[in-house]
Amino acid sequence: MPEDPSEADQVWSLRLTQRARTDIDTAYVSLSERISTDFADTRQEGLEEAIASLSRLPERCLAAPEADYFPPPLVRQFLYHRAKSKMIYRVLFRLYENTDDAPFVRLIAVRHSGQAPITEEEAKRLQEAE
Repeated sequence: MPEDPSEADQVWSLRLTQRARTDIDTAYVSLSERISTDFADTRQEGLEEAIASLSRLPERCLAAPEADYFPPPLVRQFLYHRAKSKMIYRVLFRLYENTDDAPFVRLIAVRHSGQAPITEEEAKRLQEAE
């Protein structure tokens, strides 16, 4: 729960890195090729709605397992899945509050749960691209 009731009303803007956008697009293409375009459309819509939910209370999400590979701010993860589905996506992001801009959430990567965690080397590349 937010300590200050006004925190619950705060709206965070969402910013995607090129890597996050590419990850989302790659997941869509993979699903449409392996299963169907309709299935991919449904999953893409659900994933985008889940990502949009990060504009409210993104602090609810815990640190990602790879968080230690990144300098502050903390890398968090949001787990997206649909009921009765084994497909889980990990949305990795950071919160930026103390900037000249309004507070924002920066998505840095979207990974299928079947993918290995981000390595220290990959984390360095993600930081450079951020």
